[in-house]
Amino acid sequence: MSNSLAGTFAVATGGGSGIGRGIARRFIAAGASFIIGGQHKGELDEATRELDGNTTAVRVDILKLTNLDALYERVRKRFGRIHVLVADAGEESLACSVRLPRRSWI
Repeated sequence: MSNSLAGTFAVATGGGSGIGRGIARRFIAAGASFIIGGQHKGELDEATRELDGNTTAVRVDILKLTNLDALYERVRKRFGRIHVLVADAGEESLACSVRLPRRSWI
């Protein structure tokens, strides 16, 4: 793949597995630097080994807003800015979406 994304700084919540990890893989192959965020240390460690040296893993629970601030601070210190943000982290719920409290949508 080309280096068409060289100099691009990207972040994916939920980047330790599944779609987020796949997006990170493609971006890195195109030359981007990537921070993957997730809750599970084992998945993050495995993803970091697979994806190579252009990847930084940050353990984060995005349901806690203060953690999002901490994630942004890590990104700012490492890259100075974000070019691409992939909001891929999610949570399952069997509740009717109309009845979910606001906290469930954060």
